[in-house]
Amino acid sequence: MVARNERIQPATRLIPQGRVRAGIERLLAASVERDCDIAVMEVANGLYQRETAALVADPWFRDRISGLVFACGDAVAGSAGWWNWPAKGSGPMR
Repeated sequence: MVARNERIQPATRLIPQGRVRAGIERLLAASVERDCDIAVMEVANGLYQRETAALVADPWFRDRISGLVFACGDAVAGSAGWWNWPAKGSGPMR
């Protein structure tokens, strides 16, 4: 899915939101082209990372997912993530 001359970006850090959206749209379009019923994406930079927080708070992103798994390394991290969810009112258990 990546052109030979296109640089692969391994993370979303410092990547403009529009480029992140475009990448997600490309991946979802590719899954549709291959008759996939389900696409699984990992969003794993941490909710305190600017780009991740912006993505999960974006109604555009929430409209494209039918569910999510919110995983943490321990209960303290889970509690902090829950109570500080970037889009209040649209937390992991909306």
